[in-house]
Amino acid sequence: MTCDIAERQAFFCPTKWQLWRQIISLLPRGRAWQTHETGTERIVASESSQFGGYELGSTGLGTEPVVERLTVMQQYCAAYAEVLEYLHRRACALIEEYFCSTARELLPEWHVEYGHPDPCEPWRTLCDKVRATGGATCAYLVGLAASAGWSIECSDCSGLDGGSRAGRMVAGADCNSPCACPANTIFIRVFLDQSPSYSGRYFAPQAGLMRAGCDTACGPNIDGLLCLLERFKPAHVKAIYEPIGG
Repeated sequence: MTCDIAERQAFFCPTKWQLWRQIISLLPRGRAWQTHETGTERIVASESSQFGGYELGSTGLGTEPVVERLTVMQQYCAAYAEVLEYLHRRACALIEEYFCSTARELLPEWHVEYGHPDPCEPWRTLCDKVRATGGATCAYLVGLAASAGWSIECSDCSGLDGGSRAGRMVAGADCNSPCACPANTIFIRVFLDQSPSYSGRYFAPQAGLMRAGCDTACGPNIDGLLCLLERFKPAHVKAIYEPIGG
């Protein structure tokens, strides 16, 4: 046995007259409250709602065509319902501000909260940054760099090529195997030839190095990558970069 359940409307915002009926239904029953009459079933055309218009009519409530049929108590409730309608509409509008894709009034606050725009970020729009998952892992940094046009390899140990790099071996007669990885340090290889954002080498003027062909004064320009990764890696972690190719 099944029952048809009416589909409920999410974020329902009642109109003035829907609120008016709710107010009337909350009043005690009886002649003293003027709730013994059938005025609560009155139907008003949608175009007669006073929301947004506060024109004065014969009742002081506006230009409602049949508002004179209401009792004094019902007229008072109609005025109160008009205020509630505005309150509900503002509350319903606030719901849209909870989501980046529909936010309008609170967009400045969204930008402040997420620090956008930022020249060091790969995200072009605010909502792209909001959707970013984040994380303090090498895998996250690799994906972040890729989104900004950099091809990198990240590890928490040096010697990505097999463990023979300096820093892995401790001098001493009794240490012939790779030792523990340094704490709070990551090693990042940057594959320049595979990085669309790599713009080439740059010249860093230094005393005594102002001559043609001085390789020690020139280096790969990976400032964009440094700006990005230094912003998003954990603050206590030291990153050592090794450009490859270029």
